[in-house]
Amino acid sequence: MPTHTKAITSVRSITLGAMFIVIALVFSYIENLIPLPIPIPGIKLGFANIAVIVALYRLGAKFAVVVNIARIILAGLLFSGISAMLYALAGGILSVMVMIILEKSNKFTTFGVSVGGASAHIIGQILLAACVIQNSSILLMLPVLLISAVVSGIIIGFISRLLIHNLNNVPSDN
Repeated sequence: MPTHTKAITSVRSITLGAMFIVIALVFSYIENLIPLPIPIPGIKLGFANIAVIVALYRLGAKFAVVVNIARIILAGLLFSGISAMLYALAGGILSVMVMIILEKSNKFTTFGVSVGGASAHIIGQILLAACVIQNSSILLMLPVLLISAVVSGIIIGFISRLLIHNLNNVPSDN
């Protein structure tokens, strides 16, 4: 491939990556505005993961990691604070790593990748919380949180799949 073609592809990928970060940040903001009728801390819909999953499938693992971490840091600084950002980073890093592994295995659809990522996110946050408060009783929340992760993971996986299949005009470096 000629050098100028690689440069154009790289500029497109970086531009798309930046767009996914902005979309994920907007989804995070909107999600903070929506009150959930479930009075259990830690349950979220995970709309921002749509951008991460689409970035994973369209741009690759490196971009998915950047989109996820950038979104968490920016959302933490803008909306939720340092403490919440650290919990989100613990869950987000584990989540994106699991999603990458599941996607690369070619054994899971976007549903499985999304559910795996949502579940890993909850596990990462709960493990950090157990370490911070030095009490393992918080692990008792894990079954309820994992059920919510599966439900939200299926919804986010469905939306992500629709977007991935309908973005035929968006260039990919894969």
